[in-house]
Amino acid sequence: MATLDCGKYESTINSVCHIYGIERSAAEQFLSGIDLDAAYESGTICSSCDDYLRELFESEFGQPKMQLEEVAWFHLTRTARSSNFSEGILPLGQILGRVWKMLNSLLEDPEQKANLAIMQTNGVRDFQFGLKAGNSIHHGPYAMLVREAAFNSEKICNHDYLEVPEIIEDICNGYREQFGHCIYDTVTSKLEKCIVKFKSNKYTSFNLLAPALLYCWCIVRNEEFSSFANTCFDSEGTPISREQIISVDFL
Repeated sequence: MATLDCGKYESTINSVCHIYGIERSAAEQFLSGIDLDAAYESGTICSSCDDYLRELFESEFGQPKMQLEEVAWFHLTRTARSSNFSEGILPLGQILGRVWKMLNSLLEDPEQKANLAIMQTNGVRDFQFGLKAGNSIHHGPYAMLVREAAFNSEKICNHDYLEVPEIIEDICNGYREQFGHCIYDTVTSKLEKCIVKFKSNKYTSFNLLAPALLYCWCIVRNEEFSSFANTCFDSEGTPISREQIISVDFL
């Protein structure tokens, strides 16, 4: 049995090599010699770059030798420093009331507090808020396979969860729409970037090896981080228990 941990390059390449039962030096030498840009310029490759790289890798080293038992994931957020995730990572449906309470605690202006209370009672004038809050399919919790994705949101065209959680941004957008001024800076200035690492056996498909390999390839060849060098976790409304949490890192 094996664990896939893409917290940093060292843990990723070591995980991959353990799963395939190969030496690290052999894997790194092979990856450093692959020119994916040149391969795609040939116009004969139809699969995504991570899947194609995995095909090449397994042509060289064979199929995985170890069964993938669990995977480390990285939940990205911006929250109060006092947050200790003692109850784990909760889905939106279970945490939304606390989000409102936290936002209220961050505002000092009585009028802003009153306006926020009106929104909580009467609804938020923001489509994205309604979409997420009203449908449990969007309640997560969510996480990233590769920790480095947290710092490359613009490159991979992803929301910057360390800058602000989506639901807080939606509430701030709704506040501006309804009351004509912005509380975004006030809110985010009092919150801190945070990465919560946890383990899960929900997804243990060998397909996860493709983005892990591409991440290693990016590091070995000093290539730009790619959206294909990561994938996402969706807990589908099930909380991540405190026992699953490995670390809580404020940045």
